[in-house]
Amino acid sequence: MNPALRELALVAGIEERYWDGLGVERTLTEATAAALLAALGFDPAGDPVAQCAALAEAGFLVPLPPACVLRGEGAAVLALPEARGGERIAWSIECEDGTQRTGECVPAEQPALDAREIGGTRYARWPLPLPGDLPTGYHRLRLAAPAAESLLIVAPARCHIPAALAAGGRCWGFAVQLYTLRSAGNWGIGDFDDLAQLAAAAGAAGAAFIGLNPLHARHLVRAEEASPYAPSSRLFLDPLYIAVEAVDGYAQCAAAQAAVAAPAFREALARAREATLVDYAAVTALKLPVLECLFAQFRAAGGDAAFDAFCRERGAPLARFAEFEALRFVLQAQGH
Repeated sequence: MNPALRELALVAGIEERYWDGLGVERTLTEATAAALLAALGFDPAGDPVAQCAALAEAGFLVPLPPACVLRGEGAAVLALPEARGGERIAWSIECEDGTQRTGECVPAEQPALDAREIGGTRYARWPLPLPGDLPTGYHRLRLAAPAAESLLIVAPARCHIPAALAAGGRCWGFAVQLYTLRSAGNWGIGDFDDLAQLAAAAGAAGAAFIGLNPLHARHLVRAEEASPYAPSSRLFLDPLYIAVEAVDGYAQCAAAQAAVAAPAFREALARAREATLVDYAAVTALKLPVLECLFAQFRAAGGDAAFDAFCRERGAPLARFAEFEALRFVLQAQGH
């Protein structure tokens, strides 16, 4: 690879190599580097040295970076003209839960991290100490003067380790992609009933855990877009994992019973169960109409307190998500 292009890729945060899931080393090629750089807004055909310099300077020309990650105690990075280092800089943090933290610092009271002259002005970057007891989550860090804002991501210093494992104990379990579970009762995709049965069997055998794929809500209107890592929402669960025949009221719902008993439905259900791979379009077409029948009966019966409490607890995000999914179905039906 062209050394200058390689350097630009590294400065832009593109890794030179990685090892895939099968342990095979994959090395960055020039064509891939150029494509990734273009997607990031660089000009692969331009002058890599000049672009590296511009990228290095950019970190000095804005007071705060777009995002800052803290693990435990730490500091953000504050960039200012060096002549302003003696000023008292006030900061505030709007936490994810709506609470506020405030503070101030004089940058030059600490050693500068680095400095650079740009356009005849000397800039420096200093640490901006922040509270060490910030809650884990996504917060907003703001400066009043100079006006600036950054996404502040507070993460644990390490993953939680159960006390038994920290003391040297060992345990075992299963890593499971829920959609791959097959049973005589599911509708072509592993569901929560299958998961319950697997958990009971695993627990009886001495397993300590089951590791699951993300269960986020998928794009129901685009059933083929089935990756759990690119969901419609990460706040809500995928309804395709519902074990329809285990839903309360199924046995008493005449409309659902009639739909499932229809010959065409039974044939489609058999095909979905026999498919080598999960046929997401077929599973969606089977489950959604029956779930709609069950929900209509549930609402006709007056619902229940638990459902109302769930809706209140999830509030506006749930309402917006439901509206978004419903609008997508409407637009699809209109040919959009």
